[in-house]
Amino acid sequence: MSTHFPVTLTLFLAISLWPSVVNGQEPPAENAKQSKESPVYLIPDGTPVRLRYAEGVHSELYKDDWLVLKRPVPQTKKAREDDTVRLVVSDDVRIDGKVVIARGAPAQATITMVQPRQPKYQNTGLLLRLDWVVDVTGEHLPLRTSAKGKQDSFSPEVISQQGGHEVRPGTFKDALTAGATLGLSLLRHKAWIPTGSRMTGYVHGDIAVDRERMDRAQVRFPARNTRGLVTVYRLKGDAGKAATVSCADQQVLLPDQLLHIAIELAPGTYSCRVGTAKPIEINVAAGEEYYLFLRGGKLRQVSKDEGEDGVARTAAAPN
Repeated sequence: MSTHFPVTLTLFLAISLWPSVVNGQEPPAENAKQSKESPVYLIPDGTPVRLRYAEGVHSELYKDDWLVLKRPVPQTKKAREDDTVRLVVSDDVRIDGKVVIARGAPAQATITMVQPRQPKYQNTGLLLRLDWVVDVTGEHLPLRTSAKGKQDSFSPEVISQQGGHEVRPGTFKDALTAGATLGLSLLRHKAWIPTGSRMTGYVHGDIAVDRERMDRAQVRFPARNTRGLVTVYRLKGDAGKAATVSCADQQVLLPDQLLHIAIELAPGTYSCRVGTAKPIEINVAAGEEYYLFLRGGKLRQVSKDEGEDGVARTAAAPN
């Protein structure tokens, strides 16, 4: 069974002790092959980097903004133009089996414009620009918010998802034209960027790194686990009967809501199900982590970011 840490503790450790060692992501296979004869190691344009905000930030807020009154703004700072915002990498980035950007590596964004948040619109009143992330050799790699395109400012749209928050890049026009739709949509949008919010950045341009320095940096990262880890969790609101989850020949029990349990599996394709319900198929690779969200007697595979946020709100199921 794996031990999981709350997102806030993960962020603290990441900022204080980077780089830490976890399993990571790889860019598309066509970009992953490197020539061993070349003196440089290429980090391709558009390589994705998963990030979390190490500090929260907000614009001018109104006393009569009921979203803020009902949901206080903890651990955030008031934004000013040209202020920088600290982020950290939430997962190793690997290319051709090598860690090129480590979990816990620092990254930075800059606030390029601040306007008072309009309570009737679903926006933060901010424009930000992703600046850079530090690779394992100490070089600063430029970042942008899309797989292709320019390194432009963006209007952060903050969405609540399963206990966590996702920052989606939009244009300033998007922020101004977002209507004040009541109901679920309004409840899911945040008026600020909470600490721990996640987003994806992309390396801006092909980056050539000295191969010898890259190879020397790899001694900090031990070999990956030969098995994969699948974590199943239930959140608040899924009270009811105990649920037995089967993956291959392994069975685990989640007796109630707000619990999680982990299953180690050898690489391969597995069918996982709750009781006699329709199974879902999951492809397990060595050294990777996967998350299955259990609700209403059904399993759904979620992203690693969403899974980490969900598990952070649960306790380990009893053995």
